Amino acid sequence: MVPIFFTLLAIAMPAPAPQDGVPPPWESKTALMNAQEQLRAVGESLNTLDTAHWKGDYGPLLVATRQRVNAVAEAMKRMADKPDSLSLGLEAFLSMEHVSENIESLARGADRFQPSASKHLDDASNTFQQVKEDFQGYLLGLSRYLEKNTASNAKDLETCHDQLFRRAPPSSKRPSN
Repeated sequence: MVPIFFTLLAIAMPAPAPQDGVPPPWESKTALMNAQEQLRAVGESLNTLDTAHWKGDYGPLLVATRQRVNAVAEAMKRMADKPDSLSLGLEAFLSMEHVSENIESLARGADRFQPSASKHLDDASNTFQQVKEDFQGYLLGLSRYLEKNTASNAKDLETCHDQLFRRAPPSSKRPSN
């Protein structure tokens, strides 16, 4: 009977609503882990490129891009463990900026020198752009949420401070002998 009660209680209680566009931590973790998986797939698509036969110096760009995609995926993993960390999110997002440019350069090279990999790389580029846009929205929501909380905490602290100093000092009556 007890499990049924808890089941009914869980159904009757509404789930906490997201605050200012920031999903609850368990949903954030799931979304960030999905983004990490998508980034890993982008990294795998880079493995289909064979720049050894391309004209130009694409080899170092490919190696650097693979490393950056893996670094972004790891940053997303760290962010999933701490979904309210703005510094981890900013680190991941700034790394994404460089990766986007690199993937575009590699896509242009694939179009010219390895057309068979071009479609796969275009799909990876589109996936990467979508992850980046979604993550940007998440970071904006998170920063607004944190700013609101900081302002609220500062106001609460000021109220406590005012109440503390408005109180009458404790009486210093000495016990009579």
